[in-house]
Amino acid sequence: GLVPSLPERGRVKIGIKGAERTSQQGNKFQPPQKLDHFLITTLERGPDGNFKRDDEMHKRFGDKPTELPIRLIYNERDLNFQSTYVSFIGKTRWCSGNGEIASRQKPNSTEYAQVECPCFRLDREYEGKDRCKVSGRLNFVIDGAPGVGGVWTLRTTSWNTVSGILASLDFLRSATGGRLAGIPLRMALRAKSATTPKGQSATVYVVSIEYPGDMAELQQRTLELVRGDKEFYARMEVIEAEVKKIATMPTIIEVEDADEFFPTEDAAETTAAETQAPAPEPEAAPAPRTRKKKAESETATTPVDAAPTPEPEAAPAPAPAPAQKSAPMIDELFRD
Repeated sequence: GLVPSLPERGRVKIGIKGAERTSQQGNKFQPPQKLDHFLITTLERGPDGNFKRDDEMHKRFGDKPTELPIRLIYNERDLNFQSTYVSFIGKTRWCSGNGEIASRQKPNSTEYAQVECPCFRLDREYEGKDRCKVSGRLNFVIDGAPGVGGVWTLRTTSWNTVSGILASLDFLRSATGGRLAGIPLRMALRAKSATTPKGQSATVYVVSIEYPGDMAELQQRTLELVRGDKEFYARMEVIEAEVKKIATMPTIIEVEDADEFFPTEDAAETTAAETQAPAPEPEAAPAPRTRKKKAESETATTPVDAAPTPEPEAAPAPAPAPAQKSAPMIDELFRD
């Protein structure tokens, strides 16, 4: 009855908890502090609440590395990088979904019910404490690190990073004919100019997955790997089929991940009652919309509420990955 998973050896962070502050109501909280480099940590927390720096790893890769050599474990994108929509109230995860179906906690209960996903809580204009965010978790092996048998993890709630990693993995799979496992890759942290909802310019740091060479080298390297381990490749397909069964189970969100959603004064002010049961949904809230409907509303020339017109039959398109919003909230961009 146990769910098998690779042991986590450490984490790679692009943000930490800042210095402790006191809210107007006297509650303590630690606002997030963004980094312009990767921080490799152990799984042990220090007195300040942050994971302790892995000094041995930083001796190998530098004091403030912006690139790390990595390899992925699986060929399937979603097995390497799990992403989901999650809503926290305080430090309680009360709703999580995949863009079609969500599991939401019932009011005044510990039970969960299935609802449509996404909903109005994902809209950038929504400012409630139960605001929905995207969450991504990348598992990988760091090349050159001693020992085999565990993985490092990068967690992020950044729209830019989640959509960027998803796109990078899709592109690499298309270039290699579906191969991702074992290819020497590079995880890079690069600066990007962004615009806040108020029209102000800002610099954010986005993680991407790249191959450190040109397209011809990547394809040649892939052919060499496939020729050299056909039996291994066949076994990996069997392993991935089993892991997919596990991946269909609800995504496990650790309690500590709540810090990456609301590590601000809002979380400090959340009352015990709010933590146990979310406030009832406003009656005037718009009904949940699927991504397809949302895309249609953005391109339609008639009002969204207008009567729909018949559409010509067309082949169903594959469900897209969570789309990057055109101008994410600035607090989302600066989260780890």
